[in-house]
Amino acid sequence: MTSKVSGKKHKQKPKEVSYQKAYIISAAIIAAISLLIRYFAFDSPIMRDEAVYSLLGNKVMQGKIPFVDFFEMKPPLLYYCYGLGGLIFSWSSFGLRMLGLFLTIVNTGLLILIAKKFSSWSFSLLVGSVGLFLAQNIFNFYTETNSELFIVTFLLSGIYFLFRKTSKWNFLYLFLAGFFIAGTALIKQTYALLGIGAVLLIVIEHYRKDGFYQGDGIIKNVGSLALGAVSIITLCLIPILLTGSLEDAIYWTFTYPSTYSSKISWGEGREYLRIFGGWVFKYQLFTNSLLLLSGIATLILYKAKFYWFILIPFFLALALIFPGLRFYGHYWIPVYAIMPLFLIGLKTVLEKYKIKQTSIIISLSCLLMVAGDIGRNGDKYFERDYAKNTALARSNNLQSIMFQMLNELKKEIQPHHTFGVFGIDANAYFFMEKKPVFDQIYPVMIAMDNEKNRVYQGEAIEEYKNANVDYAFYALTGESWKSSNVSNDFLYNQTFYYLRNNYEPLVVFNYDEKKFYNVKAGDSFDWFKPNQVMTLKRK
Repeated sequence: MTSKVSGKKHKQKPKEVSYQKAYIISAAIIAAISLLIRYFAFDSPIMRDEAVYSLLGNKVMQGKIPFVDFFEMKPPLLYYCYGLGGLIFSWSSFGLRMLGLFLTIVNTGLLILIAKKFSSWSFSLLVGSVGLFLAQNIFNFYTETNSELFIVTFLLSGIYFLFRKTSKWNFLYLFLAGFFIAGTALIKQTYALLGIGAVLLIVIEHYRKDGFYQGDGIIKNVGSLALGAVSIITLCLIPILLTGSLEDAIYWTFTYPSTYSSKISWGEGREYLRIFGGWVFKYQLFTNSLLLLSGIATLILYKAKFYWFILIPFFLALALIFPGLRFYGHYWIPVYAIMPLFLIGLKTVLEKYKIKQTSIIISLSCLLMVAGDIGRNGDKYFERDYAKNTALARSNNLQSIMFQMLNELKKEIQPHHTFGVFGIDANAYFFMEKKPVFDQIYPVMIAMDNEKNRVYQGEAIEEYKNANVDYAFYALTGESWKSSNVSNDFLYNQTFYYLRNNYEPLVVFNYDEKKFYNVKAGDSFDWFKPNQVMTLKRK
């Protein structure tokens, strides 16, 4: 029997083979615990971002073109990813949760394949299971199908194909590496930096003694990588180029984000880093500490072949959390997706110093760290409503109020009725099990006052009037429309007066007063009070 350690095959002694079972047993235990955690959180409510992207994915599957038929700041591949996921798993709350679970399992499999390049299958299974456990962190929003899950899939695929060097298929593997790494930037713009990292890897490994790409033509290798990147970029641009909307695509993905995002000072950013970064790390404190120590071991063993292939993506993913200085929990997902690969460094250190029973030491270490984290937070991992309540609490329970109101509306609305959301709460469509009739699902994108947006705002109002939905949910708040001065906001005002003239309120909640008004039961309320949300029925 043979296994690979640090990329080299060697014979295993009988006792060594038996010790490999420790990896398999510990991997099975950790994976089972991780999936059980996911089971307890599976019915968590669909939240805002994942709902928007999924519904826009549904639009592109209907033939709609990003930046032509709807407007968002994310690059086009994101919508095609969600669209394909929706086709496979259905456009429903259950389908979106299944898509998230599927991506998590795929990413686990990719970790196993990468680790397999440098060790045995049994050890690789342990690496994957630790990655699966890290993916159950409540503070990086593991219950949600966020865009970062797709980023991780493309990133790990790119790393895997960078490892897949053979003389016969080298061009194909580097082409695929470029294809997937460039794909991350077509999901989130800032990840274009990973392309530079991939080129840097090839250059380093070309010139380093015993480097992975030593002896190959550096121009040929970089060219293969670049060709893969150009291919996926071209595929995503074809619909945009055919519709002559390249200028709009550039505006929405590069120009507009800098004006849309609120400015965060470094002082505020440090506080976000302390809060979000600290929560994510401390929730799985023992496991994360073990992996960081393993990462330090990887740094010490700088001559190891896998060093650059793991550390460069890790540090780039870490650096890409900083733009905007928000440090939200889901921004950390790509960082923690790479960290389990640091176990390779720990294994190599122990073997270098000829520590006996390496597999037992690593397996027990992983089991004890996971057990420690479960012991610290077991009530949170295995309490069925904890993940749901934590998700709702992130919005100061505003989402909880919305779900209460929609639950009442469900008693009245019939399958043949149409439903529309006026504001940012696109997850209401999933709760009501209704598909949007508007193309512009997230009107806050076009709410800011500028010359280009005024055209889109007029089109949106006409779309609202033509759709003439039977029931509506309206969030009359500044947050819902990115409005600081309502009197100067055309879209906000036009939407308000359209609904006031054509719809009658059913239930209203005033955030300032923290009070419900059951208007259909006779309660009176003031339309013109700010910070209200309401369900409405067409007159």
